[in-house]
Amino acid sequence: INILMTTDFNYAPYCKVVMKSILTNTKEDVHFHIIGSTFTIPNAHVTFYKEPDTSIFKCTFQRGHINMSACYRLFAPYIKSLHKVIYIDVDTVVLGDIKELWDTDVEYIGGVLDPVWEHNANKNNLKGYYINSGVLIMNLDNLRKLPYMKMIMDTQTGEYNLSLLDQDIINIAFHDKIQLLPCEWNVYSKSYEDITKEMKEARRAPKLIHWCGSEKPWNTKGLWKHEEWNKYYCKET
Repeated sequence: INILMTTDFNYAPYCKVVMKSILTNTKEDVHFHIIGSTFTIPNAHVTFYKEPDTSIFKCTFQRGHINMSACYRLFAPYIKSLHKVIYIDVDTVVLGDIKELWDTDVEYIGGVLDPVWEHNANKNNLKGYYINSGVLIMNLDNLRKLPYMKMIMDTQTGEYNLSLLDQDIINIAFHDKIQLLPCEWNVYSKSYEDITKEMKEARRAPKLIHWCGSEKPWNTKGLWKHEEWNKYYCKET
């Protein structure tokens, strides 16, 4: 099972939290692929990759708590040894067996419907669903068959609202090639109004919790399911 994560030096300790949660709850062998920073973590199979050049994204800029390392995931198809990956954000914790997600067939890209998907789709006049990019299944073999980087760079014309950086880029570039994944694999700590029935059900038994937004379990006390994150966090790491 190949897991892709992106990070910088500051977020490396939180990357370890996600990795520990996966290793604890998954029986299958897991190989982690980390773009952007190196660190040590015992009992884990890890390959590290250098930071890619994000200066090519001329119309994408760091905004608030989202920095440009978020765009590293867009370079996943250039890891030639990989056929398929699950991408996971560092502000998450995995409670389910990741093999279940790994066994999900996706033609190009799969993700969970964003809780405010209509708003995020409308800002760029997108038709169809809009996914959150915090958890993705990427079929790299099929993505390589596309004019992949051209599709990515076509979002850099200046005509799009890219306030959510990589997430907007993915939804714009692959709007007609996206599959929806079960909501329990990307359950938001933050509660939104008017979420779908499936999202409400997923909050009762989440398989992956995502602390999206500026409030993170490492900087804000009392967040929903904070205790689940604490299980895997060690200050010395």
